[in-house]
Amino acid sequence: MPESKTRKKKTQRPRTTTPKKEIVEPSPKWYVYLMGALMTVGVVLVILSYILQWGRVPLLSGLIAIAAGFLMLVNFK
Repeated sequence: MPESKTRKKKTQRPRTTTPKKEIVEPSPKWYVYLMGALMTVGVVLVILSYILQWGRVPLLSGLIAIAAGFLMLVNFK
């Protein structure tokens, strides 16, 4: 009976170690309060500028405050 061909063993690649994840510290309490305050003040300014017909300055400052709050939310840990 003929012998079957033997399979070649695969060469093992050296194992790479995964880098350890850095410990990320949580955001401080004041960061959360400031983020919430910016968003709240921004919404209030936008609503008041429409109700009281104040003009563009309070509307733009309200939108900027909301945007700053959302930018802070991106960095929140």
